[in-house]
Amino acid sequence: MRAKFLSIAVLVASSVPAQAQDVMLAREQLYGQVLEHPLVFGVEPAFHAERADGFYLMEWVPEGQSVEDWQQMQTITAHRAVGSNHGDDQAAALGENIAVNFLTGYRDNCATEVDALPLPITGAQGARAAFAAYMGCSQVRGTDHAEEMVILVMVGASDSYTLQWAERSPARAAFDREAFSRWRPRIEALTLAHLCTVPDGEEPPYPSCN
Repeated sequence: MRAKFLSIAVLVASSVPAQAQDVMLAREQLYGQVLEHPLVFGVEPAFHAERADGFYLMEWVPEGQSVEDWQQMQTITAHRAVGSNHGDDQAAALGENIAVNFLTGYRDNCATEVDALPLPITGAQGARAAFAAYMGCSQVRGTDHAEEMVILVMVGASDSYTLQWAERSPARAAFDREAFSRWRPRIEALTLAHLCTVPDGEEPPYPSCN
């Protein structure tokens, strides 16, 4: 099933960075389930694509930025059927493996030591397994910028999903751990995400997810 983009679902209050006091939630039919998720940088994604092997990607950036030249980016991915033959214990292992693969990619592309920190989460309702983490590279290899992100990995009934919020800044020797607190509202925003299964043929706004 191809993802169906729904412009906007509902507004909810949340503790988020200063650029928005409310978080808009959208619902997308992404393969076998509907993903309700926050919209940080507007409604329409700057880029979206689907591969033939069942991988879907959406990216949002602030107004005035692009997917080629950005300072912040919100990303959602969905991978079809990767957990379809997994029990709950195996689903947890799958979620961990997805998070580890992101960390490996950060390390491969970082000219310095990667700063990584698992984050406790209380949201991610509807997922069989969920993991959150912060990752930071103080200088991306071959560039003059640093990159940080928080990521939420969710394993649903049969598919997997990731929600990411990334930021670029000038390269530096290392990150200041005392400044990490500004990332906590971002992971709190991502963990508003919710997975639900709707009856065949149900159309937006997917009332079964209420």
